[in-house]
Amino acid sequence: MKNYFCIFWAVYFCLTISVFPQNGFNVRKSLSEAANYLQTGNFAEAEKILFEAKKLSPTNSDVHNLLGIIYDQKGDFKQAESEYRVAIRLSPKAISPLANLGILLAKTKREKDAIEIFESVLKINPNHPQTIINLGFLYSSTENFPRALEFLRKANQIQPNSYDILFKLGTALYQTKNCTKPNKLSVN
Repeated sequence: MKNYFCIFWAVYFCLTISVFPQNGFNVRKSLSEAANYLQTGNFAEAEKILFEAKKLSPTNSDVHNLLGIIYDQKGDFKQAESEYRVAIRLSPKAISPLANLGILLAKTKREKDAIEIFESVLKINPNHPQTIINLGFLYSSTENFPRALEFLRKANQIQPNSYDILFKLGTALYQTKNCTKPNKLSVN
């Protein structure tokens, strides 16, 4: 659950959706500029632009989501969580702020809450690849190996040669006593 997944999905999401029509062009342009700065790691410039966008459109969930990413990257987890939650309240079916909040909760050792958030992502998009991987890892870290096994098998189909996934999948298979017959985990 690396930080770049959080940035990638947020930037991808903001560049591929249509933004709310209020002050549309300015906010859309601001989001695009901020996303470009985020991709290059220039959080200070992105933050300035997003503060202006927030003034133009305080109810735009994408603005709050991107601000959450900036705070997350700066280590201000409390403020990041607040921004993600505002984004979710404004747009409850938006996957990006939900996924970002799930990553933040996992990173801050609130695994149970993270699992709940990631499960809600799957209710919206049952095949969200990064969420499937994240849930496999979280269930494994909380030693819920039967659930981990379910998600890690799917994760292995998404990324068949990932060492991390294969290691956790092997552990889950062992812990659930599913190692009595040979399992083909990957193809090399």
